[in-house]
Amino acid sequence: MVKSNFGVIIFIAISVLGLAVSTHAEEKSNRSRLREVLESWLPTVGDDSAPSGSPTTFGDGSSLPLTPADILSAEDLKAALPWRSTSFANQTGTLGWSESTFDVPTKMKDRVAFWRDIYAKYTTEQGVLHDSVHVQIVYTPIDFSTIMKDPSLSFSQKARAREDFIESKRTEILERLQRLSNVTDSEGLAGDDLRVWEQFSRIDDPQKFSKAMEKNRIRFQLGQKDRFLLGIYYSGRYLRSMEEIFRKEGLPIELTRLPFVESSFNVNARSKVGASGIWQFMPRTGKEYMKVNKDVDERNDPLISTRASARLLKQNYQMLQSWSLALTGYNHGAYGVRSITQKFGTDDLSELIEKDPTLAFGFASQNFYACFLAALEVERNASLAFSDPKWSPEIESADFKTGSSQSWRAFLEFFDGDETLAKSLNPHLTSRVREGKAKIPVGIVLRAPPNRVRVAENFFSGKFPASKIGTQLKGLPMPKSLYSASSVLTAARSVIRARLAQPPKTSQLVLPEILASVPRTAEASLRAPLTPAHDDDEPEVLSIFNPRPASYRSSGEESP
Repeated sequence: MVKSNFGVIIFIAISVLGLAVSTHAEEKSNRSRLREVLESWLPTVGDDSAPSGSPTTFGDGSSLPLTPADILSAEDLKAALPWRSTSFANQTGTLGWSESTFDVPTKMKDRVAFWRDIYAKYTTEQGVLHDSVHVQIVYTPIDFSTIMKDPSLSFSQKARAREDFIESKRTEILERLQRLSNVTDSEGLAGDDLRVWEQFSRIDDPQKFSKAMEKNRIRFQLGQKDRFLLGIYYSGRYLRSMEEIFRKEGLPIELTRLPFVESSFNVNARSKVGASGIWQFMPRTGKEYMKVNKDVDERNDPLISTRASARLLKQNYQMLQSWSLALTGYNHGAYGVRSITQKFGTDDLSELIEKDPTLAFGFASQNFYACFLAALEVERNASLAFSDPKWSPEIESADFKTGSSQSWRAFLEFFDGDETLAKSLNPHLTSRVREGKAKIPVGIVLRAPPNRVRVAENFFSGKFPASKIGTQLKGLPMPKSLYSASSVLTAARSVIRARLAQPPKTSQLVLPEILASVPRTAEASLRAPLTPAHDDDEPEVLSIFNPRPASYRSSGEESP
């Protein structure tokens, strides 16, 4: 299903639960500043909590219970399919594959364990303050549910309370590191001082505590457990087709799990720097593999972009000759990765990170492969990491190629005028086309209800005019599964738009009241994972990492 701009509002409203706006003027101001607040909100909110212990073991009971019933409606659950594990065996002859290809390297185990916790232990109402170089050093876990559920605080007050809380925790950590930098052994240390000392014990650097106090070393990472579970649900629509695409390309099917890192399979994932779709292609890179222009943006089509990502990953591997580097190149740029391997004389990613933790890679690229391995492990063990995970059924449709240029309005007739459904099956058509400023171009792939696709293909081949579409569709009703899903989402959006467009009738407008009138199926669809950025200077990114920098090109230009 397609998420409108209000999808962001709904996701935040669900997270807040107690969001209150005291006046219409304040409500309007908050809406206009939604992005600004989102930038400062998601990375840094917390409440006190006990220190984290060892990394999560699936099913050990150390994380909050989470089930599909927490994020899906009864109707969704009834229609959902049981998640089932994929066999990654018997891929002999696949490029660069062996049974041990995606085993966790010894030197990366701590790093992978950190990201596994982010995916399988902490929800988006939790997170951790940790060291950005040695990510496994977790200073304190964070829980900001108390702040978010406080009905006495407005939207902006909650953001400010969160910021103040985080800054106080950062100050405490800095003070602790300052104390530890002045001692030579652990004698006399206790509590958190002793715990942090022991976490640093494996680092052989006399200046380690002083360096840990440097700018950007203490950072916050938001948990992803609920988003990962929702990502598993949405992945059910595409994974079977994606795996087939990668098999045809001769690539390991493990790579189809990369969108868990990039977007949590949210087809509406966008970033402020231009990355788009479940694979988060940047525009220039996308143009090398797909149609990306004012009228068509195939980065947003899950399967077309999957074919493109398969080609890009294959080229990366052919250049770098290892999947750890090829995947890092997906984020950083293959030419940039090759330059770094040549500089340090090794193609071992663990060694590259260890030799120079402040590489041109940056935080995102340093952690990208570890994050992929963690996501692969969590999804592979989904039945242990989550309670009874579910898959969404595949969306019923068939595709065809346009033989002539036609209007969006005419195309809508094949969906009985249902624009939401038409958009959900054709997310690569831009607003210019949908608003009638341009026609659907010749030579692109469209999707239509399977029992109507032949008629649609004939229409786009010029075999009959738009005035005859209704006649041609007689006896070909819209499949019920498509129609019912679309009607729920359309109704939800109508409620949201109507309520948000009007002044509150009382002194307070509580957004959860709006949600109470929204069918839960649509609510879950609009909650498609909105994954925050990792780096403080790129807080608006919707993928787990900032999208790759300007150097993310197959031609390998350097970052500015």
